[in-house]
Amino acid sequence: MWQEVAVQGIGWLGTILFIIAYIQLNRGVWTVKDPKYHVYNILGSIFLVANTLWDYSYAATMANLFWGVIAVYGFLKFKKEAKAD
Repeated sequence: MWQEVAVQGIGWLGTILFIIAYIQLNRGVWTVKDPKYHVYNILGSIFLVANTLWDYSYAATMANLFWGVIAVYGFLKFKKEAKAD
């Protein structure tokens, strides 16, 4: 019982992190070069992967996994560019 509540809570937290990142990007508060944007997406992805695996939703797991991989790529790309400046 407590595991189900914890996993669902993790899933909701992942969803909230994705939504915050998307809102902040669209409001112009964050850009794709902002590390916060990528960190929120990476954490959101990790949390939603855990949640969707628990629920045996493998298509959603893959979508969230690739979202996270792309966020890691963006984080590393812009971190490298920032060092070059």
